[in-house]
Amino acid sequence: MKHLKKFEQINEIKNTEQDVDFIIAKIKEKYPLQDVKKMFDDEIMEWIPDDEDISWYKNNNNGEAQDMIISIMIDWFEKNYNKISDDINDKVCEEIKNYYKFLKF
Repeated sequence: MKHLKKFEQINEIKNTEQDVDFIIAKIKEKYPLQDVKKMFDDEIMEWIPDDEDISWYKNNNNGEAQDMIISIMIDWFEKNYNKISDDINDKVCEEIKNYYKFLKF
C-alpha cells in the first residue's frame, strides 16, 4: 500500500506537469511580460541584416525571433519540470502566443 500511494503521488505530479494550464502558469511565473518583451526585442536584432533597421524584420520575418523565444520558454520548463509531450506542445505554444501577444506573427 505504501508503494502504491507513492506511485500515485508521482503519477499525479507527472500528469500535472502535462497540464497546459500548469505549464503556462510556470512559464508566466518565470518569464514576466516585460522580460519577454526585452528578450524578444533583443532576439529581433539577431535576425536583422547589419545594414537594415527593425522595419526590415517586420516586413520580412517568418517568425524566427518569436519561435526562438517560445523555444527558450519551453526548454526552460522541460529542464526544470518535465518534457512536454508532442500532443500538447502545440497547445502550449498557442497559449504562450495568446498571453504574450507580440509573439504572434
